[in-house]
Amino acid sequence: MKYVLRLSLICVFICSSVSMRAQHREIGAMTNSAMGIMYGPMFDIRPILKWGQDFKSVHRLRIDRTYMNFNNYQGVGYMNLSTGIYLGHEWRKSINDKFSFVHGPEIGTFYSLGIDYLSISPSTRYLFGALYRINEQFIISIETPLNFAINFSKFQGVWNGNSMSVGMFTESNLLTLSYIIKPKK
Repeated sequence: MKYVLRLSLICVFICSSVSMRAQHREIGAMTNSAMGIMYGPMFDIRPILKWGQDFKSVHRLRIDRTYMNFNNYQGVGYMNLSTGIYLGHEWRKSINDKFSFVHGPEIGTFYSLGIDYLSISPSTRYLFGALYRINEQFIISIETPLNFAINFSKFQGVWNGNSMSVGMFTESNLLTLSYIIKPKK
């Protein structure tokens, strides 16, 4: 747990120091986008930070679902802490003044820790999508991930579960609303 916390803090520090020199910065919120009925949190919003030298090519740092859960079932307490962090790059190809095609790689991990349970799920993704520039300050985009993930799990001190998945359109689409932070002149 200490290793993951240190690694996360180092990544945030590096990314924040790089973003201070960037000419183009965005901060936004991301959620799942789905057709039909979806069960779970109503908005499921996660923060995202994007920065780069210009609008056409940006780095991205995304914090995935982070939560702590405690249940008491038949007198036994269960606790779970989960979080994820993803780093990537996004290229934007303008179609016209308002619309752009977006694509790029993303790498990261999702980490879940319980009383007798540990799960680490590193993954790589390639995102495809479309971006609409609402005005000079706001952007909305939708992205579909192609992914490759591995899961390692440990139960009661024994590493006993490993799985691998490769998917095309197997995860929810990502809907992002971003605000462009203008650099000081």
